[in-house]
Amino acid sequence: MRSPTLVFALLFLLQAGCDSPGEVSMEAVDAFVATEAEARDAFFRTDSGAADAAAAQDSGPATIDSGVPTVAPIFSDGFESGDLEGAEGGSWYGGVRRGVSDEFARTGTYALRFDYPGNEDLAVDSFSEVRATFAGNDAPEIWLEWWLFVPANYEHRDGDGGDNNKFVIVGYDDKLHGGWQEPGGWTTRMEVLPDSAEGAHSRGRIVYGNESTGFSSEYDLDDRRPSGVISDRDRGRWVRYGFHVRLAESIEVRDGEVALYKDGELMAENLGVPLAGFDFANPINCFELMGWANSGFDEDTVFYIDDVRVYADDPGW
Repeated sequence: MRSPTLVFALLFLLQAGCDSPGEVSMEAVDAFVATEAEARDAFFRTDSGAADAAAAQDSGPATIDSGVPTVAPIFSDGFESGDLEGAEGGSWYGGVRRGVSDEFARTGTYALRFDYPGNEDLAVDSFSEVRATFAGNDAPEIWLEWWLFVPANYEHRDGDGGDNNKFVIVGYDDKLHGGWQEPGGWTTRMEVLPDSAEGAHSRGRIVYGNESTGFSSEYDLDDRRPSGVISDRDRGRWVRYGFHVRLAESIEVRDGEVALYKDGELMAENLGVPLAGFDFANPINCFELMGWANSGFDEDTVFYIDDVRVYADDPGW
């Protein structure tokens, strides 16, 4: 059996000798890491966002992996193409302040980086997002999975005005913002808000709508105690999130479902949702990750997302 020290040393030598085409290049390293413990924890990066991630990873709790999916995805991207052109089963489009980077990844070399500019003015929002479509794999029900690295400096502040920050949106076509009131359009999303529970930062709220209701119907998840959608223990580690959406057959039947999972555990769900598009025939074919942060951030705040997958069948979270 090979020594972990030897394995890390070989990986290090291979990595240091290659040039990466990512948006943020890796800094050359002069010192050899001699011990197994140092080898496991060493991350050599160039900018402050990567430095924060490395420091947090050194001292924070280990990544929690809650199992291997039992079905094949209909959409997937681990960003190993080094850009946003490598998705299988669909494509990325739109987005603000996001880009594939080689500075920090959960698996492989690349991950998707989201930059939220900071401002100490409590009235100033911040914004970063990305969208994807899998129009060739339209589905009445999906399980969306992604890994999010929560930065060490994450704070969900109580700003001036609204504090609801977009976290994930699932919908039909490109109607992810406001267009769900048009015939054929609909969305459901999970927002996060400030969380007053001890050790927590963000709690959840599911919002949904369609053209038949004509307005957004909310389900505030306080009663379900979805406290800690992002918590103290999540800062500085990769967190596995899942968003399950099933369309309703009709408003009368009200058999739609929306649920959020964290590290394989059910955080919150909304059952009996009249969620569907025009004539309830328009399937799920797009989603958005991250989005507008109404609360804003005091400091520049950098998130990473890796290993995004969409399933048409239950992956067994």
